[in-house]
Amino acid sequence: MSRHKILDRVTEYWVPGYLFLMMVGALDHNPRFVSDVAYAATLIFLIGGAGLFLRRGGSIPWRDFSALPFCLFAIWTYGVLLGLVSGTAPGMVFRNFAGMALFPFVYGMMVLLKPNPRLLVGALMLGSVGFVYMVTYLLLTVNPQGTVDSIGLMTFRYHYYLATIPAIAVMLLIAGRAVVFRDGNQLHFLLAPAIFVCMFYSGSRAFYAALAVTMLFLGVALIPRWSLLIRATLLGIGFLMSGLFLAMLSSGGTAEVGQAVAQSIEMEIESGSPRSQQLAAMLPELNLFGHGLGAALGSGYARDPIFTYAFELSYISLAHKVGFLGLLAFLACVAVHMAQSLRALIRSDFKPEMIIAVSVMGFLVSSWWNPALFAPLFVVLFCASIYLRQATDAQVP
Repeated sequence: MSRHKILDRVTEYWVPGYLFLMMVGALDHNPRFVSDVAYAATLIFLIGGAGLFLRRGGSIPWRDFSALPFCLFAIWTYGVLLGLVSGTAPGMVFRNFAGMALFPFVYGMMVLLKPNPRLLVGALMLGSVGFVYMVTYLLLTVNPQGTVDSIGLMTFRYHYYLATIPAIAVMLLIAGRAVVFRDGNQLHFLLAPAIFVCMFYSGSRAFYAALAVTMLFLGVALIPRWSLLIRATLLGIGFLMSGLFLAMLSSGGTAEVGQAVAQSIEMEIESGSPRSQQLAAMLPELNLFGHGLGAALGSGYARDPIFTYAFELSYISLAHKVGFLGLLAFLACVAVHMAQSLRALIRSDFKPEMIIAVSVMGFLVSSWWNPALFAPLFVVLFCASIYLRQATDAQVP
C-alpha cells in the first residue's frame, strides 16, 4: 500500500478511532487518570487532525458548521472572564468545567475531516465492548457463598459510570432497531440482555433515569407508528426479563440479587444527603449573572477542601458559575439540538445514526446528580451527536 493510501486510510479512521479511545479510556477506575488521558488524547487528536486536513487540502466548509458548539464555548468563555475579573485563582478558573473548552475544537475537527457516519456508529459499538469488562468485574464481586458484595456494586458503579450511559443506550437501541425494523445485525439482540444485567446491578437512580428518559424520547418519536411502538415495547420487556434471569444466574438466586441491589440503592440514597446539603448551600447564592468559573461559595461551604468550586449537582453548579442567564443559554442549546434530532430521527425513518445521536445524550439526565456534565467523554459525545444529526439531515431529502 502506498504512503498516500495509508494516509487516506488514517484520515478516514481518525475521528472514529478517537471516539473509540475516549469510550474505552473511561473504563479505568481512577477518575483523575481518566481525565488526564482524555485531555492528552484530545490534544493529539486535534494536532494530528489538523495535519491530516492540511495534507488533504481544500477550503474550510464554513457553511457546514453548526452554531451550537460555539454558543456552548461562548458560555464557557463568559464564565472564565467573569471568574478572572472576580479575582478567582486562574488555576481554579480553568479547571472548572474545563471540558466546555473542547466543544468548538472537537466538533470543528469532525466537520473538517468529515468521517463516515457509519464509521462513527461502528466506533460507538466497539466502545460498548467495555461491557464485557464490566460484566467480568461484576462477576468477580460474587463471593463463594453466591451473594453479591454490595460494596463491590458501589465500586462497579462509580468506576464505570462515564462509559455506561451511552454504551447501554447504543447497544439496546441498535438491537431494538434490528428486531423492530427487521434489519441490521442480530448479534446485538443477543448482547442486549447482558447490558440489562449491568444496568440492573448498578443500583443507580440516575442511571435508571437516564435510560428511561432516553427510551421515552424514542417512544414519543414512534407514536405515529403504533405497531412498531408495541413491538419495541415488548422487545424492551423481553430484554429486561432476560437480563434479570442472567443476573440471578450470576449471583445464585433472586434473594441475593434483590438484597445486593437494595443495599446498593440504600447506600446511594445515603450518599445523596451531601447533595441535599450542597443544594441548600448553593441556592441562596444563585443570581442572574453568576460568580464566574472557579468561584467558591461565599458561605464557606465546600464539597472538596481543595477544589472548593466543585459540586455534584452539575446544573445548579453551572447556574452558580454563569448565572441563570448562562444556564438558560445552555438549556436552550440542548433544547434546539434535541428538537432537531427528533425531527431528523423521524424523517430518516429511525436510521441507526440518528438512534445513536439521540441515545448518547442520556448523560444530560444522569448529570443532574453527578459532576460529569462536561466530562471530556460527554463533550465528545455531544459533538458526535450534532455531527451525526447534520450528516443525516444532509442525506434525507
